[in-house]
Amino acid sequence: MDLDMFNTKSTRAVHARYGIALMPWRNALIVIIVIFLGLGATLIALGQPSGWILVGLFAIPAMIVRWYDRRLKNVPRVANGRRVDDVLDGDILGVLPDQPTPQDIAKVLMQSRGGMFFSARFGIGGGFLQQLVSNDRADTPAIFKEALAIAAQHGGRMSAGVLVLAMVRQLSGKDTLLGHLQLEEDDLLRGIEWYHHLDELVKYHESRSKQPGGIGRDWSFGWIPNLSRFGVNISMSQSPSLSLRQETMAMLLRSFENGRGVVNIVGKTGVGKTEIVYELASKLMDPKSDVPHKLRFQQVFMLDASKLLTAASARGQLESLVQTILSEAYVAKNIIICLDNAQLFFEEAVGSVDISAVLMPILEAGRLPMILTMDEQKFLSISKRIPSLATSIKRLSIRETDEEGTLK
Repeated sequence: MDLDMFNTKSTRAVHARYGIALMPWRNALIVIIVIFLGLGATLIALGQPSGWILVGLFAIPAMIVRWYDRRLKNVPRVANGRRVDDVLDGDILGVLPDQPTPQDIAKVLMQSRGGMFFSARFGIGGGFLQQLVSNDRADTPAIFKEALAIAAQHGGRMSAGVLVLAMVRQLSGKDTLLGHLQLEEDDLLRGIEWYHHLDELVKYHESRSKQPGGIGRDWSFGWIPNLSRFGVNISMSQSPSLSLRQETMAMLLRSFENGRGVVNIVGKTGVGKTEIVYELASKLMDPKSDVPHKLRFQQVFMLDASKLLTAASARGQLESLVQTILSEAYVAKNIIICLDNAQLFFEEAVGSVDISAVLMPILEAGRLPMILTMDEQKFLSISKRIPSLATSIKRLSIRETDEEGTLK
């Protein structure tokens, strides 16, 4: 194999193999670290100098785990890399042989996450391709060359999907094959983008702090037993901030800039009203995001209408429960309440109840930050009956996203 195209002795390839080798041992090393620290601390407490030896020894497995997590688990790609080993995903690079044949590549793909994804989603995986490609090393450079060209169009990353598409393009009867599977090359290209997107979401969740805001973030705020029972803290959902509607998000943040205010997000069903609330919750909990100081680490609670209506079916009970919940949120000082499908609280119908007499004074005062989401037609009909809903609350209209935004 031409070393200018694929070099299994490069630093990145060696690190990828180290990562594959250390992966099954990582948890065992963490156990060893805990044992060394625990025994060492116990011996030191008992006055035994040997405890210091164990405390010192823990550094060896700790450094190995740190090296694996920071460098070997996801081996960084080489910027502007020109060789396969510069841009190939580490889980494939770490097990690929020195002089791979097309069948060797297909076999490795069959065991990789990306290969299994393409096999499940499109029916084209390593096992399928292994029956179609040759076992001649001379055919491999053409696959690698095509894969490098595809990777250059997708952020410089050569994932399993890129190799799958490169191998399909080298098949003599590719059009017939794709026709039988009711696929086109564009489907595979979008599959590559989708797999990369899912992989980035996984890395985002792994890298993000599970409880941002400091160890005592919630201790200085009020007790919220009823809100915790009947609401869902969507700030703990760890949803990524996709920034699909940056202008709308900026308007939403400005509405709550002083820590107060009520916003009504209005749009057609399925347009993404709830999604932007999740995005706001994620943004407020992200230490790196640019949000007003008073909003930083505020938690968004979404009230569950079905739970409320089930727990308090009688009108007086429901009104009392809602008042209690909103009072808890106001006293806590770090809560933004979201009434999703708020029309359920403003009209008499199956599965809904009109408690506007309780809600309107709270909404008009605006002391408790709140977000309402309503269907466009429902909002218009309710506004005719309750004109103050339209005049006293800031309205944000949400429109459908374009194709790119919808895919994101």
